[in-house]
Amino acid sequence: MTMLEAALDYARLGYTVVPVRQGQKRARVEWRELKLKPLTEQQLRDHYEKFPNDSIGIIPSSRDTLVIDVDMQKSEEVSQDFAQICVDYGIDLSQTVTVESPSGGIHVWLQCAEKLSHMKGNGQNILAKYIDTFSDQYIMVPPSIGVNGKPYKWGASGSIFDNPILEPADADMVAFIKAAKDEPKEREIIDLESFRDGPTTDGRETIMRDAVFAVGMEFARRYKAVPPDDLWMQMAWALYRPQVSERDGRTLEQDDRGETMMRAKIRSSRIEVQERLNKGLLDDPDFERIDLPEVDQEPPLIASHYRITGGADIPPREWIYGKHYIRKFLSATVAPGGVGKSQQAITEALSMACGFDLLRDRAMLNDRYRVWYFNLEDPIEELARRVEATAKYFNLTNENIQDRLLIDSGRDQKLLIAKEVKGEIVAVTPVIESIINEIREKEIDVLIVDPFIHSHAVSENANEAVGEVVDHWKYIANMANCAIEMIHHTRKLNGTEASAEDSRGASALVNAARSVRAISRVPKEQVERAGIEDDPRRFFFSGVGDKANLAPPPDSNQWRKLVSVDLGNATPAYPEGDNIGVVTAFEPPSAFDMITVQHLINVQTAMVKGDERAKKSDQSGEWIGYLIAEVCEIPSDTKPQKIRIKQIIKAWVESGSIVETQVTNKYRKPVLGYEVGTFAK
Repeated sequence: MTMLEAALDYARLGYTVVPVRQGQKRARVEWRELKLKPLTEQQLRDHYEKFPNDSIGIIPSSRDTLVIDVDMQKSEEVSQDFAQICVDYGIDLSQTVTVESPSGGIHVWLQCAEKLSHMKGNGQNILAKYIDTFSDQYIMVPPSIGVNGKPYKWGASGSIFDNPILEPADADMVAFIKAAKDEPKEREIIDLESFRDGPTTDGRETIMRDAVFAVGMEFARRYKAVPPDDLWMQMAWALYRPQVSERDGRTLEQDDRGETMMRAKIRSSRIEVQERLNKGLLDDPDFERIDLPEVDQEPPLIASHYRITGGADIPPREWIYGKHYIRKFLSATVAPGGVGKSQQAITEALSMACGFDLLRDRAMLNDRYRVWYFNLEDPIEELARRVEATAKYFNLTNENIQDRLLIDSGRDQKLLIAKEVKGEIVAVTPVIESIINEIREKEIDVLIVDPFIHSHAVSENANEAVGEVVDHWKYIANMANCAIEMIHHTRKLNGTEASAEDSRGASALVNAARSVRAISRVPKEQVERAGIEDDPRRFFFSGVGDKANLAPPPDSNQWRKLVSVDLGNATPAYPEGDNIGVVTAFEPPSAFDMITVQHLINVQTAMVKGDERAKKSDQSGEWIGYLIAEVCEIPSDTKPQKIRIKQIIKAWVESGSIVETQVTNKYRKPVLGYEVGTFAK
């Protein structure tokens, strides 16, 4: 990615971009003026065309962001101070967007709507010595190059583009920054997991560290493997808990720092235990053998006998919409960009909420369903435009849906159920639990996630990693008793027709989903063969390349058409308003629409009377198609119209109504033509 491309990405996300001299931290422009008038896209292009290697700074407050700049490399005390700040203000680095600076520091990005300005720098040493805050002043961002020639890099939680909804800054911390002077805050120095291990005031952290490491070492000795995090946590907690007492009148269970710190110590200890395992250093005499604590384990597996009963007592599958949405199962729709998959999802969501199928002449569904459509790409205003345009086209009002349609945007709240941290896939348990609870409490029947790729932060090409994400979604579908639909992109198709196997990235989603359908644009040639003169880009297939584990695939592809709907929201500033594409059902016209047997009789009669328009070649002015067009009162000027007429000719030849023969042209030369065969009745 070039600096220009990165700068444009930041600007499109809403940040004010400050071009910075290459290898420096000095702005190339008068950056304070940019607060009132940010550089436009064209101005950024012009600048980086002239200075293509300039680095990038952004003003955090331009997008409600607060950045904490921690110079970890300065001293161990800085790391300890930052550890305490994380504890005091609930900063979980495993969930937070960070940037690694070239000098070894760390920038922590948090959401904060308040602009914070200070007398000294922009919050210099406000939280602690060498721990600054940036809000209304620019800060360097990836992929900028530092003064030492090394790049700024995004941390393990991913970039701001992967996580556009940042973790919120603690209100007490914001209040402290606003009220603080230039002197650093005095604070107790304690330890926190991955920052440093060392003694603390009451010894709890030392006991915790020793318990975590002892369990990890003993497990590796016995089983030649590092323990899974949850099991490691249970055993280390059981070893640690009896050795500590209440502090400040709070038990260990009441002190919510305990579990957070232990899980962090497990992450930091994992590397050393794994390295000792790899190098055969587990029998170090400095580490005594211990008895691993007994903890709750998964129950043993038991093989169950099955008795055939005839099947009548088994509940039927709960199909909600067509043979695609099914309760307790995962389904998926894959399509290239810009075809209409999101618009189709909205039409289907409204169908389920209304209780009748808008794409099948309002055929009644089994019930009215509560649907939650969560779009992770577009703002809520754009989603509202699509819903309102669809409702307008199908003449729907709020009486039709009542409280059964729920719409949310990933720009307002983050839907991320799993992420990759230091090479491991970590479930975002609070999000998973909140999804299940929300579905249960609101009695939601269907959840549509659009698109799947933004519901996780793992490598999309790693099948095992994506498989774990899919397993989490299957778990949610089962626990919440709802149908879950994933909207997914295809890989680049280069004009070929999409199928389920063309889904982008790993195949785990397609393999696990119980129904997968592909959406593909109807080829231009096929649109013309159907005698359609509209823009071919308006038409697509729904259901191509289906994978259906629980029902037979459909007999044929279903055509859909994007219809433009005027939303009626014109303003003086935008007099044209918005025209929104709405997905509708479409039946390709038959060549014989409005063509009757009488038309055939009239054509045969004209041929018998000697009409010269009986030639086979459509290049001839006496092509039989012109006779048919005149008799049937259909146009014959365009390619689609001629294709329709040729289909009529073909059908009449196959029926024997007209037969191919040799006729003479106006130059009395024999050419191919037609004569009457069996007279129609």
